Amino acid sequence: MTTPESYAEPDKLGALPADDSLRTRVVRAAAAALGEARAAAAVAEADPHAAVHAVRKALRQLRAMVDLVGPALPKRERKDLARGFAAARRSLGPARDQEVARDLLGTIAPLHELTAAAEAVDAAAAPDRVAAEAMVADVQRAVAEAATHVDALTAAMPDELRPRHVARGLARTYKRARSARRRAKRSERAVHRWRRRAKELSYQLTIVDVLPGTDELRAALRNLDHQLSAAVDHLMAKDYVRLYGGDADDALALQGAVHNGLLAGADVARSTSRGLFNMRPKKLRRQLVSALAGAAAVTDDRDHDHGDADAG
Repeated sequence: MTTPESYAEPDKLGALPADDSLRTRVVRAAAAALGEARAAAAVAEADPHAAVHAVRKALRQLRAMVDLVGPALPKRERKDLARGFAAARRSLGPARDQEVARDLLGTIAPLHELTAAAEAVDAAAAPDRVAAEAMVADVQRAVAEAATHVDALTAAMPDELRPRHVARGLARTYKRARSARRRAKRSERAVHRWRRRAKELSYQLTIVDVLPGTDELRAALRNLDHQLSAAVDHLMAKDYVRLYGGDADDALALQGAVHNGLLAGADVARSTSRGLFNMRPKKLRRQLVSALAGAAAVTDDRDHDHGDADAG
């Protein structure tokens, strides 16, 4: 197995073993995500919106790790961890959604001579805007919760992660992304689910990189995320206008302009990602089990050879 992207050393989980086992990779990745969240929280007062974005990203990475190793965890612990990371991330959602919607409307409205409509929507939303102080407090709280859940994840994992468990976890994420892509043809909400699952799949492939072409697949998923990010931003802006714009003609016109951007972005993403999701999940799982088992065997042989050399 090749070395994954650099992971920051943890400051709370203690020294990590130097081996490259799947379990160690997960622990290191969790420590890195938590470290990024803590770094963002430390400077949250200077830029609360940036801190919210960084912590939400870290929480998404941690949720992806729970799903990856989920088949190896006790059922109750797996559900508690997934709910915990999801709840912490949702607590930061309102601030992030409003910022994204406001920024997007600021670029769309002038193109359609709807600046006044966007300003009216913004004024109506002002009482619900999350204050900077509240954002900082929410970030600190979410990071504290994340730290607790990372400790729980580390404690819940077995000493050795079996290839079939990890393969099942990754293949399930792939299956969910594949299903959301199919549903996104007719469902706006599925576009959002598709992006979440695709991001989680990319994070998981940083840890499980044993298949040929993994680097290319992750690059394709990053490109897909860029496309889906624009579509999801339009979806959030559409909800924002619907909630605060009312039934005025100019608000409906603004909503229509945002909707057109959403459809265009989703169509492009579906078209360019067709080849990413051709493989059936069961076939992917079988390939992963075989590749992970082979990588583990190579590692065992290398350790055995080193042991013989030391003994000699």
